[in-house]
Amino acid sequence: MAGKATVSFFTILCAIGASAQQTCKLTPLDADWPSEADWSALNTTLGGSLIKTQPVASSCYPGNPFHSSQPCEIVKKEWGYSYYHASLPESIGSPLYANNSCLPPGAPGYTPTKGCEVGGAPQYVVNATTEEQVATAMAWASERNIRIIIKGTGHDLNGRSSGAYSLSIWTHNFKNLDFDAGWRSPSDNRTEAAIILGSGHDWGSASRGAAKFGRVLVGGVDETVGVGGHIQGGGHGPLSSTFGLGADQILQVRVVTTQGQILVANEAQNQDLLWAIRGGGAGQYGVVTEYVLKAHPNPGNVVSCAIEVSAAGNDIAAKEAAWRGFAVLLASVPDLMDAGLTGTGMGLASTLQNASVSNPIRKASISINFFTYNTTEEKVASLLEPVRDRILAEVGNSTVTVNLSKPSTQPDFMTFFESVNEAPSGAGTAGLMTSRLLGRKELSDIPISTLASYLQRIMVTQDPTSTSLMVIGLQGGLGPRNVPEVMRGALNPAWRSAYVHMMSYGASIDSSLSPQEALDGAAQWLEETMEPVWREWAPGSGAYMNEGNAFDCMFKEDFYGASYDRLVEIKRKYDPAESLFVLSGVGSDAWDYDLNSAADLYLVILNQSLACAVHSPTSCSIAISCAWSVPRVVSVPSFLLVTSLFVPTVVTLESLIVSAGSVIAVIVVSPQATSSFIPIPVQGHFSIVSFFSPPVFPSPPFMSLLAVLLFPQLLQFPLSLRFELLALLLDFAHPGSTHFHHRGTAGCIVVTRLADADPNLSALVIDHLLPGAKTTLTYKSKKSESLADKEVAVPSGGVLGGGSAVNMMMYSRA
Repeated sequence: MAGKATVSFFTILCAIGASAQQTCKLTPLDADWPSEADWSALNTTLGGSLIKTQPVASSCYPGNPFHSSQPCEIVKKEWGYSYYHASLPESIGSPLYANNSCLPPGAPGYTPTKGCEVGGAPQYVVNATTEEQVATAMAWASERNIRIIIKGTGHDLNGRSSGAYSLSIWTHNFKNLDFDAGWRSPSDNRTEAAIILGSGHDWGSASRGAAKFGRVLVGGVDETVGVGGHIQGGGHGPLSSTFGLGADQILQVRVVTTQGQILVANEAQNQDLLWAIRGGGAGQYGVVTEYVLKAHPNPGNVVSCAIEVSAAGNDIAAKEAAWRGFAVLLASVPDLMDAGLTGTGMGLASTLQNASVSNPIRKASISINFFTYNTTEEKVASLLEPVRDRILAEVGNSTVTVNLSKPSTQPDFMTFFESVNEAPSGAGTAGLMTSRLLGRKELSDIPISTLASYLQRIMVTQDPTSTSLMVIGLQGGLGPRNVPEVMRGALNPAWRSAYVHMMSYGASIDSSLSPQEALDGAAQWLEETMEPVWREWAPGSGAYMNEGNAFDCMFKEDFYGASYDRLVEIKRKYDPAESLFVLSGVGSDAWDYDLNSAADLYLVILNQSLACAVHSPTSCSIAISCAWSVPRVVSVPSFLLVTSLFVPTVVTLESLIVSAGSVIAVIVVSPQATSSFIPIPVQGHFSIVSFFSPPVFPSPPFMSLLAVLLFPQLLQFPLSLRFELLALLLDFAHPGSTHFHHRGTAGCIVVTRLADADPNLSALVIDHLLPGAKTTLTYKSKKSESLADKEVAVPSGGVLGGGSAVNMMMYSRA
């Protein structure tokens, strides 16, 4: 059984399996992590294109060690817009997936006590302008076992364009664009009108560039959507029901692999890589620097017309009739799309806050804006008027409003595209969605009452006092179905029979929880409440990976379908070191996803041949033994052993060797304790700090230390600065100590400091830590359980211990 590595925005840990071990990616806490000199040498090799991450919102935190390029007022003003994050090397539009590491005041998830740190952002970014720079950087990182992530110019709703302890390849500058009216396929000499497009474009610049040649591309309806991730995930838009999806337009790509190869993939060479890029998911096989895409004539005479259905009354009859009217409209969609219509829609289901127990039906409304090209207003009206009449017949005399708007016409597609992009797109919102691809059998071939029931069940909310939102995309149909076999790739086969891409937003992000806890809660609710409805309604169908539930337990089937197994083999071929991996990506089940592996402050490094056990007799005392079968060598910049518990405790530590410049503190809060003490052998220069268990409460300096470690909300400092302050405090309080006593423990916990201490910070230690010291402590178990009469056994390779500001005692099995 293969072991798993943990993909964390704060740390990467490895759990060792019985017969094999997955290689963990390096972090700055590992001895093999490149030195500053190594990174500097890489920067020189790259011609100065390497950027050390400086969170842009760090300007909102005075005294932090970063150097933001923009003042805080500008950051706060622009933070809510997608284009702003796309213009920055490290920032992402969904910062929840970066553990909200550095937010400006007023942003969703901001708390003044969290501070600012690199956190979930990459350590370094390659601001690449050439393929050679990408190749050099990719090979360099892959050879050193460093994770690589790819960021384009758009946004990623599932956080796949960022990752802690990674090297990011930013393709923002690859913005070449040209038109070839007779691009020739190397496999069969057929010619195609094509746009040659750099991967750094968003669909706004790409579409306007193509329009200069009288052509359109199959891109996203939102101009801020980036070309690369959109196409590689499938890529739907207002033209996809006519010409196929974005992935179906790819004629050729240029790809840089993690091994440093610069490859051309088309129908004559590297065909497997081309197949994977055509819908097999972004950020997984290599860095695409250039696309050759099919270019289509700019459609003229774009006619739009909308149908709206809503419950006008609050009575049960009106609510039930509105859901049936909703179902009639959706059941009509396959025929309308076969007749040439496409469009987008939105459904709302009102809060249940005022609903009685006997009447739990939400009040629903839906509107679909249909449009098509090269037609007339009369033709569109003739298609939609019978649908309106069927809805009216279904709702009868109930108080339901059914409206058919007057058709409107725009001269061509690009005029239509500009009209829907007049306002800038938002960013920074927090939430999870779930989605499904629905075909004729799910929409038209079931009774209206059954379809209405599915709609009610899928339009629910985790918070019953909030409104449910559904987005309906008419992006399937004849376009994807009629794509020639020669152009088809790894795109989820469910697209070939789908008409509708339906998204439902009902999961809530609890801002009182950590980002990981909030995501876990929302994901669990989706898995228990909404995913079963999709699986009952559309079994064996799939979902669009770019707009789906990133934590879907069946992501292989839902996002990739029958293509998955082949994609695994292709990924192994072109990324053998697994330097590229993303949430719910190909092969991602070999990695654990956890924003809180380090629990804000603590990195647990007990992962080699460790056997720890906790035995708690009825006397409510605890005995802990932590022993390594071979001497455990800890090679990190610095680390901390933290132990504390208000119960009688016996502890034994054996065979621990420290081999780095380190600061070691043993923190004891236990009025009654006995100890079995074995000194720790030491290699290297460091300080060992001794603290003793006080009769009642610790002294103020001791409490100051605990405040820095356990209660970071007392300090408005970033993580790296808190550890620098800690190191200074330890040296200040106990300079030159060479031994320690160990009394009382809640586990074996190793904590790392990310930066060397700055001597100039000594004044901050005295001025800010000691005067503000607390004199009481509160400990809370992760599950609020007493440790009395508990027995926790952790197998070899497991982890015992952990901690954060609110969860000091956390026991987990590997």
